[in-house]
Amino acid sequence: MANALYRLQKKTQRDKQTAREYLEEMEALERDLPPLSDEERKAWAFLNGLRPDLRREVMRENRKATA
Repeated sequence: MANALYRLQKKTQRDKQTAREYLEEMEALERDLPPLSDEERKAWAFLNGLRPDLRREVMRENRKATA
């Protein structure tokens, strides 16, 4: 789940990609996610915004993100 949320958070439209194609990719990524509360989404967004080294360390210690 962490990787799916990370990809979704970092997703941007590519050059020459239509808005429809971009939307379809976003929707496909969202289908990979279970339902999350607002607090869980905020916690994952925070975790995914950390520096990569710190994010890895936190993920080693905690497999679940909570606010």
